[in-house]
Amino acid sequence: KRIALLPTAVIKKSSKRLKYFSQRESMTLTAFQRDVYTSVKQIPHGKVATYAHIGYMLGIPHAARAVGNALNKNIFLDVPCHRVVRSDGHVGGYAWGTHKKIAVLRKEGVHVNGEHIDLTLYGARKHS
Repeated sequence: KRIALLPTAVIKKSSKRLKYFSQRESMTLTAFQRDVYTSVKQIPHGKVATYAHIGYMLGIPHAARAVGNALNKNIFLDVPCHRVVRSDGHVGGYAWGTHKKIAVLRKEGVHVNGEHIDLTLYGARKHS
């Protein structure tokens, strides 16, 4: 099932500033994307979850890569995709770069050592 959204806010990176503009064409979300975004919205400020844990919570235990792909396509400002990290504690990818993801996580109070997070400090669970 697909959900059509029109219009929606998207982000455009220009001269190191973020500009918001309305998307003129409709965007469709798959049910899986909608479920991933809804789950990620539940991660509290100052906490993290793993891509694998999001998949597990959706009833698809081996969907870590699919969760990452869905988040890679995220354009919604209210979906805190920076709070989702790899199962090995590495912060993982981010649209504006790893350094920005680390900065945002630190601003929220998450302790990042280099590019790694001790998942046990934030209640993130490993799922294999």
